[in-house]
Amino acid sequence: MSIPGNLISMKDPNQKRARATFYSTLEASKIVIKKSGLENFNTNYIAEFAEVSIGSIYQYFKNKESILEVLLDKELAKRRADLDRILKDSNDKPLEEIINILVIYLIESWKKKDFDELKNELSIMISSYPMAR
Repeated sequence: MSIPGNLISMKDPNQKRARATFYSTLEASKIVIKKSGLENFNTNYIAEFAEVSIGSIYQYFKNKESILEVLLDKELAKRRADLDRILKDSNDKPLEEIINILVIYLIESWKKKDFDELKNELSIMISSYPMAR
């Protein structure tokens, strides 16, 4: 995954240790969201779970919203790749069958998540649109 430049605050995580901090911050963020929801999502809690200093987080992210944007971009890129693959594999099928395949994909991908995960994911997606703020 490429790291969106507009979301990075101070430095680009080029070195191995810096990338480890960057990605452990993202993984810890997912844990915080799953465990406590968006209402308790903050950089102090993330730093605690990532076992990094709060300063380390702010070297790579401007704020907690930028962490959410990176997580959302990562999830959307995965979904786009899945959908592109499905459409490529379904190229010779009738439209109705393609739609059925896409609906099944969406249902299956959402079934794997519990209700709180779905609620948090939808909240993140909705809050990322300027007109929803």
